[in-house]
Amino acid sequence: MIENYNHFQFLIDSNNYKWATNCVDLYFEYIYQLYEKDRLDPRSYVDALILLSDALPHLASSKWEEMGYNLCRQIKSTIEKDGINPHMLGMFSGLGKQAFAVNLYFKRSGNLPSLSKTLNELLLLAATVRTQNLMDQSMNTYASYYDCIAGISGILNYLLETSIWHEKLSQISVLIEYLISLTNTYSYKNYQVLKYHIPKDNLYTNLEKELYPDGHLNLSLSHGMMGPLIALSKAKREGIDVIGLDGAINILYDMYMRRKDINEFKKVVWPCYITPYEYAYNIKPMRASLLRKQRSGWCYGNISISRGMELVSHNLNLKSNEALFLKDLVEIINAEPRTYRLDNPGLCHGYASVLSIGMYLFEEIHEEILLDSMVNCIEEIRKIIPDNLTENTINEYFNSDISLLQGAGGLVASIIEALYGDMEYGKLLMIC
Repeated sequence: MIENYNHFQFLIDSNNYKWATNCVDLYFEYIYQLYEKDRLDPRSYVDALILLSDALPHLASSKWEEMGYNLCRQIKSTIEKDGINPHMLGMFSGLGKQAFAVNLYFKRSGNLPSLSKTLNELLLLAATVRTQNLMDQSMNTYASYYDCIAGISGILNYLLETSIWHEKLSQISVLIEYLISLTNTYSYKNYQVLKYHIPKDNLYTNLEKELYPDGHLNLSLSHGMMGPLIALSKAKREGIDVIGLDGAINILYDMYMRRKDINEFKKVVWPCYITPYEYAYNIKPMRASLLRKQRSGWCYGNISISRGMELVSHNLNLKSNEALFLKDLVEIINAEPRTYRLDNPGLCHGYASVLSIGMYLFEEIHEEILLDSMVNCIEEIRKIIPDNLTENTINEYFNSDISLLQGAGGLVASIIEALYGDMEYGKLLMIC
């Protein structure tokens, strides 16, 4: 099935190699059987396309390219039939994800260049209209307006990876202007707070509303201000000149610098949320997380924020800070697995996030000390999933979900990254 499992010798030399390769082979065979028997849920088409496209150079059979082509055509048909939902444009929820998937298939196979370009153009146009409406209406903020999951920062981050922004600079600038505008302050109960503040009524869960009656500022990568900071710093790196860009970056960057703390394991950590009062008076949050203990997963973890700050520092050419956050990141990854406080194998909240960030980091710095931690991470995953990734295992541990973010696909993507690198799914997650 998969050829050339030899990118990183550390896995071949460990007793985890057979387990890892079997997981990958069985996962792809499972989704192919679903596809062949017309049992693949249409809601899973895009995730399946992302995974098989990312691995396409290493998949032995031509059937995968054909399957990818057909999935792209299905995505095109769906858009033509249903149209574009202006509230579903995000990189994990709608047109953005579709555009990323088709673009990745095009990059790996060379097929469907016109479709890929068209989807990117549609995404930019729809996001520009959506963003302009948000600015014109001066609406209270939801995380989904700006975050990397469903919001503008994820879309901007992706489009800056394509050539389209060179051709449509005025449109891409609107997205940047919106993220800049949220660094302006407004008065909330006599507190001056950034417009990134999410009022109580706009919070996702009842628990959040109970714990944060005045709403909060979200510092996570998934739903917080780290996504906008990364995207804005990338725009700065690309030389895009928008009024207020430097000031907005400085406001967000300084906040993360000031909110950096140390946990009981002597590792860096950031609060997940801060209240308007805590922001206005620059005081330590009374409650750093909805959980009693903070984790090192991608969604709300110190590992993703450290990685984000390292990437931002690199984009801004802040060499000393880049080295500082690189050191912090290596220390988080190389700590004992118990310090991660993870209990599932997935990508969003589990060990696959550590494996992914660790392997992307290794590809950049080639520090072999990271590899022992990557083996430890795989062994922790194997304690949860000791057997092969069969259909029964996917049903049991992932509730039959094959997707990248919440399902078995995230684990498989991280394993493939460990096996031979050069995976692009991390761009969706803003970790590479």
